[in-house]
Amino acid sequence: MGGRGFFALFVLTATIVLLEGLLLGVNAVEVAGLDLARPWHVGTIEIEGNVAFPKKSLKKVFQTKSQNKYLPFKHPPAFDPVVFLADLGQLKLFYETHGYYDVRIRYDLAPEPEKGRVNPIVVLEEGLPVRVSKISIDIAGQKRQALPGQAGVQAEELRPLLQISEGEPFDQQKYKETEVSLRRWFLEKGYARVRIERRADVYLRDKSAIVRYSILPGPVCFFGHTRIQGLKRVEEEVVRKEIVYHRGERFALSKLRRTRQRLLDLRLFQMVRFEQDSKRSTPGEVVDLGLKVIERPPRDLRLSLGYSTEEGVRTQVGWEHVNFFGSARNAALTAEYSSLVRKFSGRFLNPHFPFFRSRAILEFSQYDDDEDTYMLYATRISPRIEHDFPYHLTGVLGYRAEYARHTDVNPLTEAAIGGLDRKGMISGPSIGLRFDTTDDPLDPKKGGVIGLYLDSSLGSFGGEYTYYRILLEGRRYQGIGFRTTLATRLKVGLADPIGSIEYYPLFERFYAGGQSSVRGFERRRLGPIGQANDPLGGLSLVEGSVELRRLIFDGISGATFLDFGQVSMKRFDPPFNGLKLAAGVGVSYKSPIGPVRVDLGVPFDAPDGDRGWQVYFSIGHMF
Repeated sequence: MGGRGFFALFVLTATIVLLEGLLLGVNAVEVAGLDLARPWHVGTIEIEGNVAFPKKSLKKVFQTKSQNKYLPFKHPPAFDPVVFLADLGQLKLFYETHGYYDVRIRYDLAPEPEKGRVNPIVVLEEGLPVRVSKISIDIAGQKRQALPGQAGVQAEELRPLLQISEGEPFDQQKYKETEVSLRRWFLEKGYARVRIERRADVYLRDKSAIVRYSILPGPVCFFGHTRIQGLKRVEEEVVRKEIVYHRGERFALSKLRRTRQRLLDLRLFQMVRFEQDSKRSTPGEVVDLGLKVIERPPRDLRLSLGYSTEEGVRTQVGWEHVNFFGSARNAALTAEYSSLVRKFSGRFLNPHFPFFRSRAILEFSQYDDDEDTYMLYATRISPRIEHDFPYHLTGVLGYRAEYARHTDVNPLTEAAIGGLDRKGMISGPSIGLRFDTTDDPLDPKKGGVIGLYLDSSLGSFGGEYTYYRILLEGRRYQGIGFRTTLATRLKVGLADPIGSIEYYPLFERFYAGGQSSVRGFERRRLGPIGQANDPLGGLSLVEGSVELRRLIFDGISGATFLDFGQVSMKRFDPPFNGLKLAAGVGVSYKSPIGPVRVDLGVPFDAPDGDRGWQVYFSIGHMF
């Protein structure tokens, strides 16, 4: 090597040393150079040099945690050198599982001895990733394994199932997830005995990987006998009624999932699991299954304390029996108290009665409702039958008998609405249809709901109040990318007294504004306001919302919304032309009981004397 070569090598070496000094400091302190005889705690943790992955994702690998900058008064976490070194190993493993096999990791603990604190700085040299150069799918036994009426499974049919793509870094997690996706596809098509082998040949020198999936579908299989294990108090017939497949029917994974969910929905079991029955299983086309369950205690006593902006502090005491007199019958008693409602109620549910996939429900309640417009005392009993039809459709046929008495109604309010019979009997049938394809009842991300409900009170049924009331509501949830969900809703209500307006109860009028209506307006303050400054309600209603919900980090989500609505005192007069608007923002935290949410709403045109903004606290999304 000539003089110029030695000079170039010297410059390169000096440059590397200089860069390391800039990144880590000339005197970088590692664990071996730390005085471990004294305790240390962690201040900040910094990661530098990362390009392929955000710092937030990399810090999740660490068990070592930094001091919470939002809680500076909290005692900082202790520094454990063994755990920290293990964290560096996990960080290297993280990169390797995502295709970066040449990653180099250096660190400086940056100690502050006078404060007993270390501030680790981790510097990464990611290097070039290994990329997938080829993906092959080999399916064995095509002629023997064809589905009935088909020529067989072709490899191209399976390409959309691949989680990994050619040209991308070789991600081991996606490589494994692809096998899971392929297996689920074959199980859904009836191949209950499918065998899948995966293989990846990684060439570090060429920075390439060849991925292979070898599939032996096996025969198309059919459901056989199902053996149920783990029952103690629950009758076996209760479980068998929830099984959605039949013996001799072609095997499908989705039917096992639906059965499992139906059993969990009974709330009789804390665990439900399917597996092949080892005592009866044979290598043929019939698949015998074992269904294992663990029962939960049938009785539940609960006490809850909550708060909402409109109701203030609210308490609830409840008792429930999920297997009342057997056969999965459900009975519950509940007492509630808040500044708006005092209520005692009971509920009895009999599943699969009077028809299969039906349920008979009997509810009764005694309650007081304290509103600005009136004070209501009511006693209600309402039996109904719900039936689950195919394609996510549920029908409801019910009857309502209720005695209601209004007090504290201002004479000016009574005159403004055209009169009121302050007490009387509500008696009549009700029907409803609900189409629901949402993926999560508490925090939906996709799907929709369409509901149509008709309530009535008729003289022929003994009703002293006589009217009918129609409510149509639609909701839609759709992902639009960037971890964002577009949620929309529209509600239209129409009511008509049969005869004089005084025979329409005040509490059955439509009201708008508030936490579960149009945010930004005070409760029931959107719409006609009487001379006594009381909401008058109406016989026609329009409400709606457009909301963007986005996950920010670690269960914290943000939202922006535009609500609209209006109430008309006329019959069959949906007030689309006079809509009032409100906009706002919200923040929610995903808790085990549903999203805990705070909203700030601002009306575009608030009623005189009302505040120009409202804050709402709730558990669960408004819709």
